[in-house]
Amino acid sequence: MSFLRAVRKAMAGVREEPKFEVVNKYDGYEIRSYPETVWITLKITGKTHAECGRPEFSRLLGYINGNNETGVSLPMTSPVVFRVSFEESKDLTVSLFLSPSVEDPPKPKDSDMSLFQAPAGQLFVRTFSGFASDAEWKKEFEQLQSELEDPEEAVTSFYYRSAFDPPFKMVGRRNEVWIARKK
Repeated sequence: MSFLRAVRKAMAGVREEPKFEVVNKYDGYEIRSYPETVWITLKITGKTHAECGRPEFSRLLGYINGNNETGVSLPMTSPVVFRVSFEESKDLTVSLFLSPSVEDPPKPKDSDMSLFQAPAGQLFVRTFSGFASDAEWKKEFEQLQSELEDPEEAVTSFYYRSAFDPPFKMVGRRNEVWIARKK
């Protein structure tokens, strides 16, 4: 499938997102409870978040468009999530949520990809809009961290950058910073 056809497919219709319940809502953020979810995850070595872009997303898009062991196309979903670690390593992951309607997700052909089953848990979530640079993502993370009622409840050795819109959507973009809540 050509990249343009894959992009058109990505734009078509409303994309399914992970279900969640709002546990509590505060000025500037909320606490959400998520059930167990399945993600396709790409491990990237030797690049920073700023150096990642279309090629990495294209690999994830390839998986849902049939570049998997069964050759089956899967529904396009949101969000695309980068895990941002504060360790020195340049290794990172980018993941795409898989619809629960896919009961037995096919294994990826790409050796840098794997299926990941995220356990049920709670997240602190801050939503913002626009095209975010690395500096803006970090600023939003720091803002969320500073607003938490009880910072001891947060896992702050990493956070998630969650983008919900295709890159060609110019206005009304939705981004979220997620911080895991300790159990």
